[in-house]
Amino acid sequence: NRDSQGLVPVTVKQISEASHSGDEKSNFSINGVDLTNVTLVGIVHEKAERNTDVNFVLDDGTGRITCRRWINETFDTKEMEEVLNGKYVRVYGHLKSFQGVRQLTAFSVRHVCRTHSLCL
Repeated sequence: NRDSQGLVPVTVKQISEASHSGDEKSNFSINGVDLTNVTLVGIVHEKAERNTDVNFVLDDGTGRITCRRWINETFDTKEMEEVLNGKYVRVYGHLKSFQGVRQLTAFSVRHVCRTHSLCL
């Protein structure tokens, strides 16, 4: 069903323009398509690590969005070690609105090591 796609590739600009009721529990939508899980590619900025999570700003050329990756397992820590400021990554996550600010809760962040991987 087109209206309930599992993973939707988006840009930060599309996220900033997406419809949202303002309710922190409701989904965002673009052109009537619910954005449950999204993926986007961009450059990492302002990476900040804590014991429980890693925050960073992702810049995809259309805008910037704050991302958070929770650290629950050793695997999560290893994945985030490859995520460095100034490097390209592909983020898979769920859009959230917290106190009116749109942000991405990532469930996977992968370093993009080949430029042809940037083709969307």
